[in-house]
Amino acid sequence: MKGNAAVLSLRVKSPDACIDRASALAEPGITAEVSDRLVELARTASRSQAFVIELVVDALPSPVCDSDLRAVVDAAASAMKRHFRNMADGHTRRIANNFQYARFSSLMGLLCVVIMLGCAQAIPDGAGSVLSSIRESLTIFAWVAMWKPAELWLYAHWPERYWRRLAGRLADARVVVRCEGASLAPDASSPGAAVLSGKAG
Repeated sequence: MKGNAAVLSLRVKSPDACIDRASALAEPGITAEVSDRLVELARTASRSQAFVIELVVDALPSPVCDSDLRAVVDAAASAMKRHFRNMADGHTRRIANNFQYARFSSLMGLLCVVIMLGCAQAIPDGAGSVLSSIRESLTIFAWVAMWKPAELWLYAHWPERYWRRLAGRLADARVVVRCEGASLAPDASSPGAAVLSGKAG
């Protein structure tokens, strides 16, 4: 699996330390520090690759209980999935808000264009230099008023789409825990989770 995926390796004290225990939510996500680091690592990976999040720890608890260890890693993996899924949903909401604001801005911009151009057209061509300057200024101001709506419709949503796609890929990532004495590999029966699989070579 790793051969076809980008491995995002992160050294932590323990898988459980990734969970944001200070969160007031019933189902907390991961800490901001871990989130920021994983996003930073993910940005350098190819867009065509899936992600494997590798948590590197110094040592496993002793004695190691496979069921307890699986529960700890599963909790960390679930927190990561929940955190990045919420992040992706947040970007989706911001995209929707962007287009809502774009519609409002377009109406205001068009209203400004109608009023400003109407005022400009009311000034005759043979007017003096001062009135001609005012007419040109009104025309320029009218079209400048449409710049912001154009930016919102054409460009503002693309960064949000990028971050939403990246967060979605991180939410779908498998979690692997590696330490000096053993490694944890994904549990096929639990997407995103990991279990003790054997000694590291």
